[in-house]
Amino acid sequence: MTPLQGYMLRWAGEEEPGLPALLAALQRARWLPEGQSWWFGWCEQDIRLPQLLDDSAALPVDWDELRVFSSQAELRRLRRGNRWLNLLLCEHEDWARDVEGWALACSYPEVVGSHRILWGKALRLPGGEVRGEVRFPRRLAYGVSAGPDQPKLAVVADVQHYLDGEARLRTFRYGRLYYAAAGDAALRPVAPRSV
Repeated sequence: MTPLQGYMLRWAGEEEPGLPALLAALQRARWLPEGQSWWFGWCEQDIRLPQLLDDSAALPVDWDELRVFSSQAELRRLRRGNRWLNLLLCEHEDWARDVEGWALACSYPEVVGSHRILWGKALRLPGGEVRGEVRFPRRLAYGVSAGPDQPKLAVVADVQHYLDGEARLRTFRYGRLYYAAAGDAALRPVAPRSV
């Protein structure tokens, strides 16, 4: 079986179109479908953990870093001084046919799927038991729901590892979030091949 290849695309259009226009184009291409995509980001005064994207118009457009991801692709919007760097990570060989205004920044000869567990410790708070971390002064709400009666479930992110020609990890992208039992054998990380 031929391994998946990864592509990092950089916005190369004449003018930076802004986040709403980028998202609209990627939603039309079904790369970041609304209701099947997640987002997270941060700025100096706030941080949002990964959560379902149910209204792209409500996304903050001026944060330092914003990521929107689905099982098809991940958009990274990064502040660089007074400009924006827009990157798109995907495994679509025919990306140039599907999206306009993007240029290939880097390609990766192998992509390996894996998982990350994104849960905190069980905390007993006045509103009930929730997952959280004491170092973060907030409840860890990821926008997926397993119900309060299932505190042993882990929030899991599907992850695609982008490897270079010598099987070294160069970057990764998120795919989707879901709940799974912490001891589930399917959640064991996939080790990259050895060279």
